[in-house]
Amino acid sequence: MKFYQVQFLGARGAFRPVPISQAGKGRNTKTQSSTPDLAEAERVLKSYKENNPKKEWRIATIIESNDFRKITKGTPVLVDFGDAKPVAFTMGGRKRHDHKDGGITVNAKIDLANGDRYFGLIELDETSSGEHCGTLILVPEIDPVTGDAVDYKLIDLHDAPRRAEVGLTGADVFPYRYNYRPVSIRCSDHHVDEATGWSAPDPWPPASMSVDDSDLAQDTRNGSRRMN
Repeated sequence: MKFYQVQFLGARGAFRPVPISQAGKGRNTKTQSSTPDLAEAERVLKSYKENNPKKEWRIATIIESNDFRKITKGTPVLVDFGDAKPVAFTMGGRKRHDHKDGGITVNAKIDLANGDRYFGLIELDETSSGEHCGTLILVPEIDPVTGDAVDYKLIDLHDAPRRAEVGLTGADVFPYRYNYRPVSIRCSDHHVDEATGWSAPDPWPPASMSVDDSDLAQDTRNGSRRMN
């Protein structure tokens, strides 16, 4: 999945989002953060240029991205582990939640096989050298006009029907990699790189990958607790 952002090159040489007010949408000071609609991004870009004739020295352009961490950072979520009450996490945070059986759920960054980047949560087993047991990602639904995230879905990557709700196939997702730093765990995790913290190296995604849903007969990992 991809989204588009209209940006201009500022005086200090850094690209910045185009404010909606400068794109001909009134005095709203909010920024045009993102849109999944390329035609809408092109409309905003055209309007920005038309409304800023004295700023011709600035370069305005459309940036294509699939890094959804920028949209979901700081978003609170409640996760039901089947315990007494749901547990609160903040996307992009540094929380760990301990389960009674030696498992933990921690904040993480997740990169999918198609290159999409998300904030999410992963479950690890501290009694077995950080064995990875489950992964959730937070997927935003973006309004094509305002660029706002109007809704969010917490998706279990090993639940094919839930993945399909946001248009992700097995080939989009697998293999994926994760990084839970700076959260610390109480074991030596041989699944991640000691220097970078990633479970798979750069460059990502790898140049050659071929995975589809037929290779994922057992799509939900054994022993993974239910995370909603």
